[in-house]
Amino acid sequence: MTSRADSSKRAAPDHSVELIAKADEVLELLLSTPSLTVAQIAEGVGMPRPSVYRLLSTLETVGFVRPTAAGNRYHLGLRLFELGQIASARNPLVNQARPAMEDLARVTGESVFLTVRRGDEALCLARIAGARTALMVLEAGTKLPLHVGAGPRMLLASSDDADIEDYLERCALTAEPPYQLQDVDHLREQLRTARENGYSLSEEDVVPGVATIAAPLRNRQGATIAALSVGGAHDVVIGGDPTRLARTIVEAAESIQLE
Repeated sequence: MTSRADSSKRAAPDHSVELIAKADEVLELLLSTPSLTVAQIAEGVGMPRPSVYRLLSTLETVGFVRPTAAGNRYHLGLRLFELGQIASARNPLVNQARPAMEDLARVTGESVFLTVRRGDEALCLARIAGARTALMVLEAGTKLPLHVGAGPRMLLASSDDADIEDYLERCALTAEPPYQLQDVDHLREQLRTARENGYSLSEEDVVPGVATIAAPLRNRQGATIAALSVGGAHDVVIGGDPTRLARTIVEAAESIQLE
């Protein structure tokens, strides 16, 4: 027979899950800027300052955040970097794609990126610096909206029409500077072209003077699970032979055997 106390325990909300979710919000907030004050964090995550102080103290204990030298601001801790490096090194997709990425960087001399979709954003899983251009526009662990850049747009173009229209509706309301969606019809045309060509092209919409070409990375069922892209100086990527470079990227993506 179940006691009233046992029933009460089961009915009680799981505050540990709520705490983990709030901790994730704090870390996401700190990802967007070098450092923040407690007041800024409290406003950003919608928590009282005393609660934020306690949460930051716990996160500092495990090395996820660190106070600045002055002690009045917080930034991400090295423990997150350590975990991120380990996670990236052990990620099956990164391990399977890395040889092709390294070959692509060697052949083109440009930086190579591997991105995957996470909600309404594209997450960079890995970056191989090129001998000619060591671009830092997108490092492993950083994100971009799906309508910005060749890799993210390739991921979006691989979605079905209903998903794309849902994204466009959400993005029109939530995109923030400098990535506001300026021209929905133009984006639709870019996505249509990416589908037809089998690759996506980005000209200076992330960083001035930089262009990128991306191809889809598909599993055995034909579903796009990532985008493989090459980025470099606009005059080199676009001013040379972009179609030839695109074919090289597409071939590299197709050579990756996913398990």
